[in-house]
Amino acid sequence: MEQSSIAPIDVPQADDIAKIRAVIEVVAEGESRTASVAKRLAISERHAAYRLHAARILQALSLEEGRWRIEAAGQELLNRPHDDPTERDWWRRAIGTNRIISTLAPQLLGTKAPSTEDIADRIVKYSGLAPATAERRAQTLVRWRRDLCQVQRELFA
Repeated sequence: MEQSSIAPIDVPQADDIAKIRAVIEVVAEGESRTASVAKRLAISERHAAYRLHAARILQALSLEEGRWRIEAAGQELLNRPHDDPTERDWWRRAIGTNRIISTLAPQLLGTKAPSTEDIADRIVKYSGLAPATAERRAQTLVRWRRDLCQVQRELFA
């Protein structure tokens, strides 16, 4: 992948995967505009957009002519119970096989996590975002890892 080949909007900034799932659920129930998703969840449009775009990056949703639509991967997620091991498997696969995430944070879900600084450097390199913004977005990816790996550690404790 070439430098500056990832659009800044394609670098996730929604920290909480449960909240990303919530926007997928609302779109599946028929809300198709960012404003209506925000209203339904009682959140700001800005935060709704962060979560919707994270779902899009993970190929659970698509955006066409200003309308959000659920994709097969999103429906597959919703067919799994919330907080179930099969749901976590979906997230791990969606994140682990995603071209954008793999470029920005190789081995994000591997045994040795990349550092926030390394991820931020890659975000700057591939998206052109400013270092401070890249640092914040890197924290998002680290949070995803922590949330998914924390559960795994608890299962084996």
